[in-house]
Amino acid sequence: MHHIYSDIRQKVEDFASLVQKELAQVASATKAECPSAVLHEALSYTISNPGKCVRSFLASTSARVFGVSAERTLRLSAAIEVVHTYSLVHDDLPSMDNSPIRRGRESCHTKFGEAVAVLTGDALLTLTFELLSTMNEGCAVRCEIIKLLSKACGRCGMVAGQMLDMETRSLTSFEKVRRVHELKTARLFSAACEAGAVLGGASAEERMALAEYGAALGCAFQAKDDLSDAGEDSERRFGSMAYILGTEETRDYIDGLLPVLGLLLRAVSTSIVSGITEHTDKPYKVSVTDNDSPAYKIGALMLRPIIEARIDRYISEQGLAEYLRDAASAAPPEENFRLIDLEEGEGREVLCGQKVSAMILHFPMDSQETIDPLQAARKISGSTQPVSFRLGAHEVKEINYALAGMRRGGSRVVTVTRDEEGKSDSYYVHLTSVDDKVPEAHDIRNLMSFDKRDTSIKEAVTVARCGDAVSVKYTIKDVRGKVLVGDQVVDFIIGNRSVPIVLELGVVGLRSDSRRSIIVPPELLSGFDQTVDKHGVKIIDAQIKHKKAPNSDSSIE
Repeated sequence: MHHIYSDIRQKVEDFASLVQKELAQVASATKAECPSAVLHEALSYTISNPGKCVRSFLASTSARVFGVSAERTLRLSAAIEVVHTYSLVHDDLPSMDNSPIRRGRESCHTKFGEAVAVLTGDALLTLTFELLSTMNEGCAVRCEIIKLLSKACGRCGMVAGQMLDMETRSLTSFEKVRRVHELKTARLFSAACEAGAVLGGASAEERMALAEYGAALGCAFQAKDDLSDAGEDSERRFGSMAYILGTEETRDYIDGLLPVLGLLLRAVSTSIVSGITEHTDKPYKVSVTDNDSPAYKIGALMLRPIIEARIDRYISEQGLAEYLRDAASAAPPEENFRLIDLEEGEGREVLCGQKVSAMILHFPMDSQETIDPLQAARKISGSTQPVSFRLGAHEVKEINYALAGMRRGGSRVVTVTRDEEGKSDSYYVHLTSVDDKVPEAHDIRNLMSFDKRDTSIKEAVTVARCGDAVSVKYTIKDVRGKVLVGDQVVDFIIGNRSVPIVLELGVVGLRSDSRRSIIVPPELLSGFDQTVDKHGVKIIDAQIKHKKAPNSDSSIE
């Protein structure tokens, strides 16, 4: 089964690759400046293996909440990884943790000797502030971030934590070990979150809320690390949380931090929108899928209240509250089917028009029957072979609707009401494979669009879905609003690839009582005639009508 946590992990890994490139450039730049070949080699060796980059990811994510691009956070992110690496080089020294291995290979002192490792750590620490001082930001921002990280890694943070760590190795005090976690690990997590907020121009209240969140997250992170070491036959486990509390109690401690994180997130939300502590009737929805993984909950909860609060502020500033309330209160179109998600699957979401293979089991029912389609499907699934077709072309339209957006290995039950008496059919659908690729898939999935309701339309509302026959009226404009192509009408079936893909898939989900503005990058403009140049962003305004009722003539066998 696909877990949303794997998506978060992928985002961290993708960001880590960007940070690694930035660090490689830093290492290359130091070569010409460093008079010692040995020192340069040791520096390059340590920063070329930066680990998971969780701390720098938190800094970048916090900044991006306030509108900062990922690229603009890279110098800050590199500095955070460099200062973290400094702490590890010194931690590994024989006089401290005496660790021969770091991140799957020889630690710095094992490879180069203790004296070189000490000097390498010193060089990394000073390199951190060299990087921060050369960020392409205002002087006030640079100085504030330097002050934050100085405190986090110095006498008030990591250095003090390492000192306490050495003092507590023969002790069994929970409070002292927790204090070590706060200083040695959580301070840098906290500083990373707050530094990102500073980069984004956050208020003092926003900074404090994110800093407190980072600190709590750092404590959970270190406790989990101690738990991972609990089974090791080494001195690392002594003086750890797991050694003092035991495995189960440490898990309880981590779980106990989750409500704390939740409270801190409420503080973040409250601080961003002053005077508003509860939102019960939002005219929008920020979707976060539930998941039992504590690690997922920590990651997912970090952003939702912040994003919601920023949206609330924007809505208020732009005077959009009344418009969005009207849009949210628009009567939903009547549907003759409903979907029940069973398994989410893995990989990318399938797009309408792709070739797929799926196992489809049909269960005719009337209103008196109580057959559980999932239970029945499990009993006979071994005797059913997958069928292959182009998504959108299946004769039962609701099966196209059900499969669109699913992931490989995912499954759903779609129940179709046949008549007013409540007679229905249920289908168990399991997507076994996606059999072709769409070159434009990444750009299509990241399209940005805005819908505006047209109150002058009084007909029954329908929604454009995969496989539907529609008539689309559209115009194409440049970013200044100049009309390049005006009032074109094209008829097609969604998924048959007879029109430009951005027009075809860009109208999926569009209601017949709304107009949609689609922001189209140049790479998706292929298929339009020569009046549309392919060199800049364009805007497509579209409105749909169904050629016939979307659920009529659906063949249900």
